[in-house]
Amino acid sequence: MPVDAAVQGLIDALGQQGLKSFEELSVEESRGVVESFTGLQKPHRDVAAVHDAMYTGPGGAQALRIYVPEAPAPLPVVVYFHGGGFIAGGLSVAEGPNRSLANDAQAIVVADSYRLAPEHPFPAATHDTFAALQWVAKNIGRYGGDPTRLAVMGDSAGGNLAAVAAQRARNEGGPQLAAQVLVYPVIDSTAELPSRA
Repeated sequence: MPVDAAVQGLIDALGQQGLKSFEELSVEESRGVVESFTGLQKPHRDVAAVHDAMYTGPGGAQALRIYVPEAPAPLPVVVYFHGGGFIAGGLSVAEGPNRSLANDAQAIVVADSYRLAPEHPFPAATHDTFAALQWVAKNIGRYGGDPTRLAVMGDSAGGNLAAVAAQRARNEGGPQLAAQVLVYPVIDSTAELPSRA
């Protein structure tokens, strides 16, 4: 299958560095690689405001970052779950994309942190992300958000977490969602992979 020239360039550059594949990396090495992806981001765009907050999940307090664009309130809200293979990533990994999303969609974007495996195995992250979604629905009005126009979104493992949060919201009485956006999500529950074990 043909690969986009920019993607092929990145693959070639990574190959020339002699990096191990993700399957060969330790958890700490994988986390370092994922954090290094922030260096590939374009310079961060300005937004009207960035607020740091905390939500309480089953594992205790976790961080949230709220990106507010320059637009009249009340604004729609996107709760964004970062990728990282369930073992890596955090608020910094999606900083640039979340700022761009807030500006381009004219929506408040709320990024949450969640407990990572293997220290906190499944279903810890799903419990955290659903707790974050519930916190946003109850509190986003203080930041100019409209809780009746609430979406979940995530990339990679975060796409999986967004799908689970949407299902739990449907099955557990809310919050009511207006949209779900899954960017290259991990949703094949039948795959037999060492990382899943």
